[in-house]
Parts: sequence; structure tokens; C-alpha cells
Amino acid sequence: MPVSSLLAPICRKPAGSYMPETTWLLYAENAPAPLCRKVIGSYVPEDDTSVLPRFRTGVLAGERFVPGPHRYNLCLTDRPRGRLDLPFISPFFYQPGVTMSTGPEIRPLTGLRGIAALYVMAYHYTIGLGYSSHAATLMSHGYLAVDLFFCLSGFVMAISYAHMFEGSWTRTKYFRFIGRRIARVYPLYLVATLAAFVLILAGGLAAPASSPLTLVRNVVLNLTMTQTWGFADSFDGASWSLSAEWAAYLIFPILLVPTLQRRPSVAWLTVGACMAIVALLPALKGFAGDRNEAHALLDIFEPNLALPVLRCIAEFTMGLVAYRIASTRAGRWLSHSRWAAPAVLTVMIAMLTVADADAAIVTMFVACLIAMSSESNGPARWLSSPLPQLAGRLSYGIYLTHLLFSGLVSATYARAQALGLTHAHTYGAVAGILATLIASSLLYANVEVPARRALRHLFDRWNSTYLAVGSAPHVRTQD
Repeated sequence: MPVSSLLAPICRKPAGSYMPETTWLLYAENAPAPLCRKVIGSYVPEDDTSVLPRFRTGVLAGERFVPGPHRYNLCLTDRPRGRLDLPFISPFFYQPGVTMSTGPEIRPLTGLRGIAALYVMAYHYTIGLGYSSHAATLMSHGYLAVDLFFCLSGFVMAISYAHMFEGSWTRTKYFRFIGRRIARVYPLYLVATLAAFVLILAGGLAAPASSPLTLVRNVVLNLTMTQTWGFADSFDGASWSLSAEWAAYLIFPILLVPTLQRRPSVAWLTVGACMAIVALLPALKGFAGDRNEAHALLDIFEPNLALPVLRCIAEFTMGLVAYRIASTRAGRWLSHSRWAAPAVLTVMIAMLTVADADAAIVTMFVACLIAMSSESNGPARWLSSPLPQLAGRLSYGIYLTHLLFSGLVSATYARAQALGLTHAHTYGAVAGILATLIASSLLYANVEVPARRALRHLFDRWNSTYLAVGSAPHVRTQD
């Protein structure tokens, strides 16, 4: 069937005339009716980093192409040579000749997320090494993997959802976005939080003493993911970052305005302000009376003054700007260069071995995300290999559950020490790692994926029934 026949029923200008097929992307998600959006502001769904279709080589040479049996079907025809547009490119800063990953997902970012989850787990299982050597400093900087998560989240949210709020945004769009985020993060968060609460009651996890009324209050705050907003500690030690990121999701459309929807100078001023906030966080940490390691300058997770939320929003915004930079020729050069991307990673890893370089390392995360946005360089291809991809799939479960096994780690360590075994701490760490990997695998298959699909279907039905009655898909003409 010719592409024009596919486009004809739904691609119309407001006046009713058909748009040329060369200017449109057709995407059909599991929705009541197919949606049609032009190349600038094209409609693409979110499934972690699974956002772009796999095109045959001929497409980039401008050849015609009929959608194949891919999960995300896009009709792309008669495109200029070498041009593959990002899902959201504002006319204020768009530059032709832009490309990112051409696979069904940006696989290097999935692998990077997996490595970051393993890194933060290794950090928590080896806490106490200090900063006495470069190797110890490298491990002690593992908490910065959470900062990488924040930046990566902003980058992926821009890819997946920025198009929804282009030009204007409505209640329907906003609640669709919020519903998708709840479906993605809440099921596993709820399971981990309830498990942590049970372990606290059973004495398997430490928790500050509190009155029954305070305990009920903390339960409500933890279940609504608002505890880190200056109110209470998290039951699951790792879930504070989900609470902080939930705040970023709620104001996501507002964050898009200075980062993606205004002139480049506004975006640069915004990212500069965010970097300044990150640099000032250690001083604010001391002012708030934070009890953490002095050299872990950005290890801010206690709810005092809602500083974790400030930390998250600043770095989430940096991820949004990283997406904008990645859509330029300079960003494409960085991700496709054979030496630039490896150089960025080498510098970043070297900085992780230097004490008190925390804020500078977070700044390097922006360059790292841009460099890993394509599979055209060696490190990105390695991150696209099976093991990093498996870690990426399990990363959310690894991150949320690994601290639940701290009691197992301590018990194994004590038992190994009682038996006179050398490196008793290693036995504890290995026990925790194995338990975490098993638990995250089971939760991914039986909770995370099924619950996400069910909730997305539920929210989509609710959105279409109660919020989008009488409305039609928004179609814009070519600028």
C-alpha cells in the first residue's frame, strides 16, 4: 500500500487539505485512533529509552520506505540525505543534519543506566573505604551514580515527552504524562516501600524511633512519594531519589520552557544556573546540618530543607539541556566521533578518582549523555552489548532493592568473621549482590513489566474517557 494511502485518512491541515507525505511522520500507538504529527514535534511514545524506530540503511539515503514489522511504525519518505529528526525539535534551535540512535531504543543509555545501578550498589556494599587512594575514591564516588540517574532521566523525558507540550499543553496531555510516569515508577516503588516497612517492623532494617502518630504520617508520606520534600526519611533507603524525581515530573512542562522552548541563550543561562546550584549544594548541606561524609560533597538525601529535591531538579534540568545540545551538529559530532566519546568517558572516570571533584563530575555527565546518544563509538557499542543491556533492564529493581538486603550483608559478614575467614566483608557484599540480582530479576518479570502495562492501559482509558471527550488529535501545519 502506498504511503499516501496510509496518510490520507488522518493527515489534514486545519482547512481540510492533505499535507504532503514528505513532511509527516505517521505513528500508530495502541490508542483509539492513530495520531499524525509532522517531523517537527513528531509523536513518539516512551518506554524507558525505547523511542526511535530501526530504519533500513536506504532511508538515510533518501529512499522510500514502507514500515516493517517494528514495534514503533513510522512512515518516513523522501528525507534529505543524512537527516533523522529527533522527536522534539523546536524551530528556535533546530539544525538539519541531526541524528541520534537509529535503533528501537537508545541502547547505550540503557546500558549506562545498568552500569550506574551496579555502581551505586557496589558503593553501598563497600561504604567505609574512604578517599585514601584513587581506587578507594573511585568506589566512594559511587553515590554520584544517583546524580547520573537524575541527568539521564531529564534526557530521556525530553526525548519521550517534550513533543507532548510543544506549543501549548492541556490537562489531557499533562495527566497522560503523569499517568505514564506513575505506571513506570510506582508499582516497584510500592513493593519496595512495603517490603522495607515490614523489615523495619521485624527489626531487619534500622529506623529512627518515632511515635505511632509520626509513624502513620511517615507511612502516608512514603506511599505518596513526598517524604523527601522536607518531611520525613524514606523507609527504603534508596527511594528518596524517587520522591525527589516525582517533584521534577510534576513540574516537567514548566522546566521545558527555558530548556527547550526558548532561545539557545536562555537554555545556556538555565544550565549555568543549575551548575551553580550543584556547586553551592555542599555549602547548603553544611547549613542544613547534614550528617554525611565530609568528602561526599553532593551526597544529600536527608529531607532537611528539601535539598534532595533541589539536587534532583537542577540535574534533571541539566539532562533536558543535554538533549538540546545532542540535537545540534556539535552534539552529533561528539556522539559519532571515534575519539571524542572515549575521551569524555576517560576524563570522567579519571575525575571519579579525585576527591572533592563531585560538582565537576556531575557537569561531565552532560557530555557523557551526549556522547552515548548514538552507537557510533566504541564505548556506546560496548554499552549496547548483552550484559550491560541486561543490567539496564534490571537497573530499577537493582537500585530500589539492594539496600533491603543490608541485614543479609551484615549477617553474612558477622558469620564470616566468626568463622575466621579473611575478607569477611567481601562475603557479605557477594551475598547482597546475588540476592539483589535474583530479586530484581523476579520483580522485573512479575511486577515491573506487567504492572506498567496494566496501569498504562488503565490511565489511557481514563484519559480518553474523562479528559479527552469531544477532542480531536492536534495537528499543526508545517512552519
